[in-house]
Amino acid sequence: MYRGSWKHLFFLVGLMAGLLWGSVGVFGQVTDYFIPQVADGGGFQTLFVVTNLSASNVAQFTIQVTADAGSSAAILNIPGQTGPQSNGIVNIQPGGQVTIATISGATLNVGWAKISSGSSVGVAATFLFAPGGVVSSAAGILPQPAQSSFTLIGLITTAAKTGVAVLNPSTATAANVQFTLFDGGGNQVSTPKTIQIPPLTKIAQFFDQGQLFTGTTNFTGSVSVTSDVPIQVVTLRLDTASGALSTLPNMVGRSGVPLVHADATFNWIDASVAAGGTRVNIPGNTFTGDVNGPSSSVISVSAGIPLPFPITLYGKTFGDSLFDQMYVAEDGWINFAGGNGGPPQPLPSASMPADLVAPLYLDMHFNVNTSGVGVFSRTVGTAPTRQFVIEWLSISAVNGSLGQQTFEVIFYEGTSDIKFQYQAITSNTSGLTSAGTVIGIQDDTRTKATSFNLSTSPPHNGKVYTLQYQGGSTYNPIQN
Repeated sequence: MYRGSWKHLFFLVGLMAGLLWGSVGVFGQVTDYFIPQVADGGGFQTLFVVTNLSASNVAQFTIQVTADAGSSAAILNIPGQTGPQSNGIVNIQPGGQVTIATISGATLNVGWAKISSGSSVGVAATFLFAPGGVVSSAAGILPQPAQSSFTLIGLITTAAKTGVAVLNPSTATAANVQFTLFDGGGNQVSTPKTIQIPPLTKIAQFFDQGQLFTGTTNFTGSVSVTSDVPIQVVTLRLDTASGALSTLPNMVGRSGVPLVHADATFNWIDASVAAGGTRVNIPGNTFTGDVNGPSSSVISVSAGIPLPFPITLYGKTFGDSLFDQMYVAEDGWINFAGGNGGPPQPLPSASMPADLVAPLYLDMHFNVNTSGVGVFSRTVGTAPTRQFVIEWLSISAVNGSLGQQTFEVIFYEGTSDIKFQYQAITSNTSGLTSAGTVIGIQDDTRTKATSFNLSTSPPHNGKVYTLQYQGGSTYNPIQN
């Protein structure tokens, strides 16, 4: 039994889980097989088993073990090579099989492994826990491809808990991986947690530790895992009383549209002071009317306000450990980076604000500053299903012919859905289109965006545009 700190066990034992990557390579085309977790030393040992699936051709593969930060590379006994190695090339006779084991030294090290072959092979990994030389536990898991959506078994009790190791096998692109808890009734019971994993890097955590759901107790349900690039996932169960470890099967990701709070039904939420909201004090001389930016090239400035709960945009969570403010502009947009905004441009656009949410990006200003005019915020409902509303109330377009606009954006606790609603659009809607109005969102890189075509369906009284989050960097745009 492992007798160290349970808080650090996940890192130390290296998940004690293996990936049986059972796909068949096409002869002549190199296929990479990734094992998300490798543990060696301190009683742990990893076995890599590679089988030649051809009955007539010799197979060849390369193996490379990469250590996590703070660890040394696991040392392998590679057939045909002298002395311990962390990488090498191995041949297998037709129909044959080769087993490569880590040396299992005194010091515990963890990492991940990559096996590459242009031959038709099967690859498996098994992890052993053998204190005193006696094997007390061994585990492996079934084949699965790298993919962008998984459902894992979630368990956090005093007797047992589960965790995950996630490897980003991409050589160039960081993976934004989102984790969400669902109870046995299918109800979302956590704010989504997003972790960015650099290329060729992995994380390993129990679900109640680290960057995930610290402090969660007595949970039984499932964990939805989504990523904007394909990832490798291994799930582990720890029985805390005995120290027994085992791997668990991963299931396919949740099908269809994820849990949705936002739909395309008009349901106005008043965020004015009279309804219990708070005025957003945007920089500028609001008492004399115009809060536009200091020059003609800057049409709006923004004011920072605190977030009542974390908000996720394109898989990036704000208000958790990243930023704790939202910035609101009088010109019908918000973002999480602050700064000024220029003239509206079609999305995505490098000249538009990053991390942008724009229910009605148009050159607007305040003509008066009363309880019936301005920008207001309000939080409604109870945790964990609150709604955060930003309302632009009777805001005038700089172009006087476009009149005044009343509209709002709603953010939903526990999901990444976003809803735009329009209560009073007094302008000529074709005029909004010709003025270059933008309605949509874009990410922090300003290369990903989802927007609505106003030439075919412009905003009007009672109009709704909704962005339903699908996981990763995908939103489903719907409207009434």
